[in-house]
Amino acid sequence: MERAAGRAPQPGPGPPLGKGLSFAGAGCGQRLSHLVQSLRSKKDIDRTFRDGARYYSPWAVLHARRRGGDEMTSVFPRLTVITGKKFRRAVPRNRARRLLRESVRVLLGRQAAPWDLLLVARLDVLETTAEERLSTLQALLRKAGVLAEPPAQT
Repeated sequence: MERAAGRAPQPGPGPPLGKGLSFAGAGCGQRLSHLVQSLRSKKDIDRTFRDGARYYSPWAVLHARRRGGDEMTSVFPRLTVITGKKFRRAVPRNRARRLLRESVRVLLGRQAAPWDLLLVARLDVLETTAEERLSTLQALLRKAGVLAEPPAQT
């Protein structure tokens, strides 16, 4: 890619993910990272663990809890990804977090719904492809009611 005088190179279109999905910011010129916020406070994380519904897959567990009433600090979903000590080393642990966080951001897109989402990653997440992660997370988010069901085709 040639560099224009005084301008930084522009990113390419990003990896294709199938079914009309692409990673946030890849070729679309807009960042979606501010739309899925971080779930940071220990009180909120504990509340999501305790009160949230659980949905299981071979490589992650989703805890989902809808916020309401006095908790409405934002209408956007909040997410945290937890990786356990079984990952052993920092590089695979951080990679698993990045992969899951980005997959959720791609799926939720511009959706404004007050959910607290907590993903507990398992070791097998590093062995999955992007399409497998997206399809499985999409199924988990639909079961939880975070994503709307696709319209029925007639």
